[in-house]
Amino acid sequence: MKVNTRELRSDFKLVVDNSNRASAGIEFAKYFLASFAALALDLALFSALVRLVEMPYAWAACVAFVAGAGLAYLFSVKWVFGQRKLALAPLRELVTFVAIGALGLALTQAILLVGIGLLAAMPELVKLVAAGITFIFNFVLRKRLLFVVPVFVDSIASERSRTHE
Repeated sequence: MKVNTRELRSDFKLVVDNSNRASAGIEFAKYFLASFAALALDLALFSALVRLVEMPYAWAACVAFVAGAGLAYLFSVKWVFGQRKLALAPLRELVTFVAIGALGLALTQAILLVGIGLLAAMPELVKLVAAGITFIFNFVLRKRLLFVVPVFVDSIASERSRTHE
């Protein structure tokens, strides 16, 4: 009885693809929860610095963003992502994580400048909008640059079947 390896590979790939989609969905949900906790810290600190300390919003955003990013990093490496590209180089990983956060901070600052500085909108509302946009930006970059998507076992199976045909 001859086994149709193309059908087998196709079925196997479908199972692996669905498994990776489920895994990516779980990571995204965990990242969302971690980011929500980081945002809560970020927004509370931002509001306290602007309202209670009367710190200028640009400086308050920097301080609050760094505190939130630190919490997000801890959650990301300890709970959210199962695999890390730079696990053996944690300092490089942290620097890259912070650099992506700095790009996110620049994006946040631009949104705050427009929303608060030019449109005179409520600071907390503008900060929430900026956080949503920055969330997607950071997730995509961090996932691609720092946290590895598992290699498809299908490529190994394909290679083996080619050598056995």
